Amino acid sequence: MTTAKEWIERLTNEYDGDETICVVVWSAEDVDTLLGDRAMEVSRIEIDHMLSSIEQNHDASSGITWQDIEYRLDDILEEEEEALHEHGYNTRKEQEGQEL
Repeated sequence: MTTAKEWIERLTNEYDGDETICVVVWSAEDVDTLLGDRAMEVSRIEIDHMLSSIEQNHDASSGITWQDIEYRLDDILEEEEEALHEHGYNTRKEQEGQEL
């Protein structure tokens, strides 16, 4: 994943300070925005890995969208559910069913 510091250095080295460019930035704050709508917690390390994976694997013809981030969050939730189930713990869905 590219850090802000790396981007600043790259931009400084490759472009004239007065040159017009277009840069789109996705950050942990954007992921936090989506997490606010979900009942899940994701660590900063998971967010960093998620953004890195999205950056490396996105379709350049369509760019990166909110939907890409939502899909990756769904993947993380599914991975957590599978890990819980493998270790004999109730998944979130099972816990919610017991609370009813």
